Amino acid sequence: MDLRAMAAQVAAAIDAAVDGSRWFRFDTFAECRYRTVRTMQLGVHYETINGSEVGVHTRLKAADGSTLSITAAGSPGQAVKESLNQLRRFLMVPQVNFGMATHSMGRKNPLPGAAVEDSHPVPTEAGLTDFADRILETNLGITGVLTFSELHREIACEDGATLVSDRQVRRRLHLEVSTPEGGVGEDGILLPNSEDISDPSVTEPVFDRALKRARYSYKRVPSPDGRLPVVFSGAAAGMLMHELVGHLLETDIIAAGGMALADRLGSQVCDMPLTVVDNPTLTGRWGSFTYDDEGRLAAPTPLLMDGIVCGVLTDRTRGLVNAAEYCGNSARRASHEYAPIPRMSNLSVSVGFDQLDDVIADLHDALYCDELTRGQVDPATGRFTLNMDSGRAIRSGRLCEYLAPAILAGNVLDVLASIRAICDDLDDIQTLCGKSGQQVLVEMNAPSLLVSALEVTSA
Repeated sequence: MDLRAMAAQVAAAIDAAVDGSRWFRFDTFAECRYRTVRTMQLGVHYETINGSEVGVHTRLKAADGSTLSITAAGSPGQAVKESLNQLRRFLMVPQVNFGMATHSMGRKNPLPGAAVEDSHPVPTEAGLTDFADRILETNLGITGVLTFSELHREIACEDGATLVSDRQVRRRLHLEVSTPEGGVGEDGILLPNSEDISDPSVTEPVFDRALKRARYSYKRVPSPDGRLPVVFSGAAAGMLMHELVGHLLETDIIAAGGMALADRLGSQVCDMPLTVVDNPTLTGRWGSFTYDDEGRLAAPTPLLMDGIVCGVLTDRTRGLVNAAEYCGNSARRASHEYAPIPRMSNLSVSVGFDQLDDVIADLHDALYCDELTRGQVDPATGRFTLNMDSGRAIRSGRLCEYLAPAILAGNVLDVLASIRAICDDLDDIQTLCGKSGQQVLVEMNAPSLLVSALEVTSA
């Protein structure tokens, strides 16, 4: 399917329809998604789910600031017809929130021509079976679920001045295992090529990490309470920066009063050389793209540079932040049914010079946070709580017992000011980030960090 032609057809039809009225078309976004999910319950069965979706989203503005969004799904002809029908119905509406579609068809469209073809074959049942057999051959009594997911996404954006398109392919292998003792662990990995699933050097580390987590999950003891130094693993540190830095420097959050970090633009907030960059241009990463969902060319956005707050993530609809204007290229959306909003892509934290073993060796009573999951941050005050899913106690310079989930709390500015070590290691994590009812793919890449004190409470 030619999405550029689809976007151009819808745009031309709407431009003609609003010609001479108080409305003008702001932009038109067309999207095709094709998803394959292959699931194998170890040694039991294999299942494949396919789905596709094609749709278009158009935003309009008026001189008085009124805004309107319309969506349609289906073939190019259907999209043109439905967009015009909605336009006729909704033009009498005086004002609609720009950040939300006024109408959604809610249809999934399995169109034979909608799938984006790829040069790499998708994993066969035999490939997944081979990996599952290698796990079962360990004779450890392991059960679990092995999942391969592949998302092909193609977009086209037309704003009256430019017409651009982008193609994005994501592949991921995920394994969840259970041990006879009752332990549960999981791990996942990005797959640049789908045939990598047959390469033991790629897949065996996934099993090793999942099994390790399963084995210590049933041995965990309650976390100590109080104010403690916390060492964050690379994956946990990436999540920490995602929640405390990335979200607080998204301009829709700032515009709603979330000035806890934006008030410090141009100021030093960390004495360490902490550098945080959101970079969608990285090759083969979970959150990468060439053009954002408003058709702007992707570019790295420094958020912190050597501890100084230096940038924000924005889109075309947001204006001034602390009297500094930023060109928006961080607009993302969950699908054509939504208007884009400022979002992170691949958040990278630069490595330091400290060695993790030395950092731990200097601590007596502390916490090692291996994995962070959900969290809440008040963007106005900077107060936050984060869920530590797994970790270990640090006693007399050694990693000791595994800890049950705990709550970490504090203030964003206090945490940034209390970073005492940035290590020379690096780890990454891929996940879905939820905001304003939309979930998008994001990745974090960071070294281990030491924060001198956080409030720790057993969950």
